[in-house]
Amino acid sequence: MEYEFALTVPAATAAATPFTSELKLARGIIRKATVHFPAGSQYLVHVQVYSQSHQIYPLEEDRDLAYEDYTWETTVPYPLATEPYRLKVKAWSPSCDYAHVIRVGIHLEPEAVPSALDRLIELLTKFLRLLGAR
Repeated sequence: MEYEFALTVPAATAAATPFTSELKLARGIIRKATVHFPAGSQYLVHVQVYSQSHQIYPLEEDRDLAYEDYTWETTVPYPLATEPYRLKVKAWSPSCDYAHVIRVGIHLEPEAVPSALDRLIELLTKFLRLLGAR
């Protein structure tokens, strides 16, 4: 599934009180994520993406993305296996005189759902281990 979100970051948004937006997704594995910075943002619009309470993009904690007329991209897989299936985007632009529209793209593949037989085999294997069988 492909998701695209257009987020308008207001001018002069302070880092201490960033613009935030929740991206509602589905259960699955993020295979690709993109953040597009338009021409004119001049490296002054900063973006971070979170899952639950920890930062996932960029991977380095407390770092942010800030570009000019560029689409940042990652193909590092990230599972969304537990609810809520949402990401939070934080953005700020303290030195901007105008609002900027940042586009966030997410390519999500459905997580493989185990069949009833797979679950039965897994449970029987655990049961046999409890009994001491290998």
